[in-house]
Amino acid sequence: FGGARSAFAAKNRVVVIGGGFGGAAAAKYLKKLDPTLSVTLIEPKETFYTCPFSNWVLGGLKTMQDIGQTYTVLKSRYGIDVVLDSAVGIDAAKNAVTLKSGRVVKYDRLIVSPGIDFKWKAIEGYSQAVSETR
Repeated sequence: FGGARSAFAAKNRVVVIGGGFGGAAAAKYLKKLDPTLSVTLIEPKETFYTCPFSNWVLGGLKTMQDIGQTYTVLKSRYGIDVVLDSAVGIDAAKNAVTLKSGRVVKYDRLIVSPGIDFKWKAIEGYSQAVSETR
């Protein structure tokens, strides 16, 4: 944070939406740079499966469990509050994120890194069910 550290630290509640590569890394490194920050990671899934390693699964070298990571280390090692829920709304005027459960999480700084979404109907005959066929 350099010279801006004290100004940033004064606003110490950071919420990160999305626990993929971008969101998890942002949460981790913010907490490493300033352990006094309150960092909350909002992610609906308990396990993150790393897509670049999916070729190992397709090739039979690894299982899905092998390429999955939970958020336990972010909680235990870095003190990040991991909330397993989906963000359904952002109220920038109130600095608040509304979750699917109805919970509202306040923030001073917000990072939005929700990852990708598939357009299942973009290719005729392709669907989520087809993508999960082994």
